[in-house]
Amino acid sequence: MKNIGDDEYGHSGESQDRWYIPKKKTEAWEDIAYHYNNSPNVSQRANAAQLKKMWQNLKTKARDAKTLEAQKKWTGGGPAPPAIGSEETQVKQMMMTVFTGKTKKIE
Repeated sequence: MKNIGDDEYGHSGESQDRWYIPKKKTEAWEDIAYHYNNSPNVSQRANAAQLKKMWQNLKTKARDAKTLEAQKKWTGGGPAPPAIGSEETQVKQMMMTVFTGKTKKIE
């Protein structure tokens, strides 16, 4: 029986079902994998799980690079930390766009 406020599948808007968000995320990663694999610039195909892991690894590297940049300000001597690479800079830029919806130049 359908209650008032339920959608066409019988889900109420008040309590979101546990499967709904993970299912949408899975579908999004599958969509990303489809577009990635159909790109003419891709020489090696990857599935959704592989792309998700690559994205997590890139985010981790970018966070580590950001931490190193911040630590440059704290250093009181000793060797300077390695310079941030262009890949990490690009990932930081993408993360800023994804999280804030704004494009901002990160140096």
